Amino acid sequence: LKQANNQIADAFRASKNNQALKAYVEGIKRNMEIKVNKDLIS
Repeated sequence: LKQANNQIADAFRASKNNQALKAYVEGIKRNMEIKVNKDLIS
């Protein structure tokens, strides 16, 4: 979890572009949902 927070902080610092950050966060959310769905199915 700490590592994920560091990745988000790095992305925030590296990206002055808010849209890129939003896309990054949305990607993480989507990946989490996919993992959860796979766990529920199996």
